[in-house]
Amino acid sequence: MLRRHSPIASAFLLGAWLASARGDPVVRTATASVRGVTKRFSGAGLSRDVDIFKGVPYADPPVGRLRFRPPRPKSLAGELDARTFGMVCPQSGYGPDVPDPSLQSEDCLTLNLYVPKPTPQDGAVMVWIHGGAFQLGSGSGYDATALAAIGDVIIVTFNYRLGPLGFLSTGDPVSPGNFGMLDQVEVLKWVQENIQAFGGNPGKVTIFGESAGGASVGMHLVSPASRGLFSRAIMQSGTGLTDFAFRPSGVTDAVSLAEQLACNTSSSRTMVSCLREVEAQVLVNSQPQQMLKAKWIPVLDENFLHKSPRDSFQDGDFQRSAILLGTASDEGALMLLMEQPTFLAMQNPGISRPDYESIISNWANHMYGDAADLVKEAVLYRYTDWSDGSDSANRVQYVRQTTDFYFVCPTNEIAEIYTGAGENVYMYQLTHRSGASNTPPWVGVRHADDVQYVFGFPLLPPYDLPEYEHQDETLAVNVMRFWSNFAHTGNPNRDADGARLDDVTRWPKFSRNGTNSLAYKKLEPGLPNGRALRAEFCAFWDRYIPHVLNINSDLKISTRCRESVPAAASSSSISSRLFTVVFVLLICLMN
Repeated sequence: MLRRHSPIASAFLLGAWLASARGDPVVRTATASVRGVTKRFSGAGLSRDVDIFKGVPYADPPVGRLRFRPPRPKSLAGELDARTFGMVCPQSGYGPDVPDPSLQSEDCLTLNLYVPKPTPQDGAVMVWIHGGAFQLGSGSGYDATALAAIGDVIIVTFNYRLGPLGFLSTGDPVSPGNFGMLDQVEVLKWVQENIQAFGGNPGKVTIFGESAGGASVGMHLVSPASRGLFSRAIMQSGTGLTDFAFRPSGVTDAVSLAEQLACNTSSSRTMVSCLREVEAQVLVNSQPQQMLKAKWIPVLDENFLHKSPRDSFQDGDFQRSAILLGTASDEGALMLLMEQPTFLAMQNPGISRPDYESIISNWANHMYGDAADLVKEAVLYRYTDWSDGSDSANRVQYVRQTTDFYFVCPTNEIAEIYTGAGENVYMYQLTHRSGASNTPPWVGVRHADDVQYVFGFPLLPPYDLPEYEHQDETLAVNVMRFWSNFAHTGNPNRDADGARLDDVTRWPKFSRNGTNSLAYKKLEPGLPNGRALRAEFCAFWDRYIPHVLNINSDLKISTRCRESVPAAASSSSISSRLFTVVFVLLICLMN
């Protein structure tokens, strides 16, 4: 339902919102005039104009001495032509979606606004954080016209620094890292200061993102730098506990990059001064990354993350708010395709048992170090289809293992933490495979498939491919209603006027017990509800594996004790032997 606008409200907005002689929308902020464009959305029985303001700078270009520094806010002044998107941030990565280098520039810190007409008064605002493993992507890659029109929300998309330009860390004040995250914080500050001129309410800001964007949302929930800058959060296929989105330190890789580029690494200052002279494209292309082994990601620093996201969540040190979060049912298929790109051309690819064991072994070595053998055996036992020894069954188990470990189980854990803190939690899983999917059926519902429904692509030219089916269009409308309702009210079932969606199955809150115990919404035709999503497998990761690691630690201590006691007993005197043996035994017992 569209929000109603009274003549008084419309008159109130005239001071900030003007129309130029050419018909372009112009918004007056406190210090500038911003000229945009208007786009008509027609679909789902609705025809509505949306004003779009593109390439609005929110920070000074991070070039020269500003490279590897926190963003410096840019004040708008004079007249700004916001009718074309800005350049995307320098990037490299996988797939065909990496923009041509001619479209990339370090002068990339811009945002875009989508404002439905008639202009909202104190409207809900949704700030989208794009994904891409912190190494690729842009705000301009997401057309939010349909979501703004159907949801009656103001959408903000933006660029942030990526790769080493966004996340190089020397572990000290010279280049503490997390510049891409601080760019995101700067956008949220810009929204607080300027969104009222566009009809938005700074007290009703929802941040939402997918993959690395979802993980970014999770980190804003625990970062002191982000407190008070938003009121609700949506995490899609990524949370603050997503393993590939955080590590404590990135110093080793910073030094490695500098050495590769022939920079002196004798001190942080010398090294960073040299790296500031390297061309941006050379920097981002120097060390290609893999999604699950990314080097340039958030770390502990002095400005954004003072302790790990896991420690913050476990300590209760996080922003209280309603959250909506979820995953796709076959997230891990993308990881498999990145490891085995030839599988994309196969209808039923398989992984032999020796290869499967080798893959799990290499993964366990990367993740668990000294405990790798124990974890490998546990994982192989849990993720083996003992009724089917085929190669294709091994492929299915690998996809399930990576889906659970990296996506479903961290999502469940965040849901448990927030509902335990008394907050409203709404969880989902996308289980519908799009009619326009261009991958073999075995890929299923893959990572990022939810984005097309959140932004209404089945209804929005030029994305509305003929392969989309009517049920894709219906699902897109319902997902946009759910997401925008949550932004308006904190409840996906109720719109801005408090009216309940009565034509779809109610989305129950996630809870620890009662009738809604572990409830979630299935995003598929009919919108049924489910419960206890992969609960048994998540117990394996959240309870059993930590137990295995504790046993491994105890065994190491026991082994050291067995080695230490005989050595202590060989001391020169009886009294010293007795004292040393007793001391060693006490230490062993204490551990």
